[in-house]
Amino acid sequence: MGLFKIFKRNKSASDFKNSEECKNLLSQIELHNKELKIVRKEYFGDQGKTFKYYYPDSQVGSEGNYYYLGYDKRGVIVDEKFQGKNIEYYENGQIKEIVYYKDGVPTGEFYYYDENGNLL
Repeated sequence: MGLFKIFKRNKSASDFKNSEECKNLLSQIELHNKELKIVRKEYFGDQGKTFKYYYPDSQVGSEGNYYYLGYDKRGVIVDEKFQGKNIEYYENGQIKEIVYYKDGVPTGEFYYYDENGNLL
């Protein structure tokens, strides 16, 4: 049962807060959050670690450098920070955005483009 359906069915927030359904929902959320908890962190040097992601049709989706990666206990990346010039592309191959980072923080220099390649 969805969270909003539970709220609609219960007349007041205090009734919901003390209900068994609320306790079950909070338990499920806590279990999910534990699975996503960062258990391993990696930091990379001045140039960062190069990455490139692809669309299903093998077209480049984004490319750039990582400054930091955080992994959950399954080995899945759940937090990432970038370094240097990072580019994201539309599925048609045009550049979508270019953003510059220093130690995971955007430097303020960024460029956004429409699907035809025009600077916005």
